[in-house]
Amino acid sequence: MSYADNTNRQNPMSMFAAIALNGAIITAVILSPMVANPPKDPGRTTTFDVPKKTPPPPDKLIDKPVDPRPFDPIFTPKPFIDYTKTDDDITTTNDEPRDAAGPIEGEGKGGSGGVEQQAEQLLPPIFTKAKRDMRFAAAFQPNYPPSLLVREIEGSATIRVLVGTDGRVREAIVVSATHPDFGKAAVRQALNAWRFKPATRGQDAVEDWVTIPITFEIT
Repeated sequence: MSYADNTNRQNPMSMFAAIALNGAIITAVILSPMVANPPKDPGRTTTFDVPKKTPPPPDKLIDKPVDPRPFDPIFTPKPFIDYTKTDDDITTTNDEPRDAAGPIEGEGKGGSGGVEQQAEQLLPPIFTKAKRDMRFAAAFQPNYPPSLLVREIEGSATIRVLVGTDGRVREAIVVSATHPDFGKAAVRQALNAWRFKPATRGQDAVEDWVTIPITFEIT
């Protein structure tokens, strides 16, 4: 019998023995109670009380002085229309008003001539301005100044004339002119040839100022 054969024969028993031993050790470990190790230095843990925080005091209200003066009364405008008045407060009448001074002259005598006469006396007389007499319309254009006609200069002039009670020009003034010769020609023509229907105030002829524009054109 060799050594190998001897060894193979003993192996099954030794294996069972090893397994049984290992199982016993594992079982003992599992069933053994757990032991907690106490802290090594229990004196290092300390406890202390935390102080409570006191809340801040509330803000103080500033007392403002009270104005002892009374408030001004509220202004209420007066209404333009009195809405409190009713129709019962309004009275009407059909009587015509009469003049306290007495009846008008001519009233009740079958005519109104007295009333018209008084109206004419109270109203101012109607004023009518002087107008150009169109019978002399061709005479209103002045002669062209020769010096300006030669140079072919055109222009205008405006003059103001005083018309007398006979319709003639008593005075003439140059208001504006593009050239002095145009103004002189217009004044000369107005004093010599212009004729107007005189102004009237009521039925009386009166003097009146009239402004006339004149144009000088070369045709």
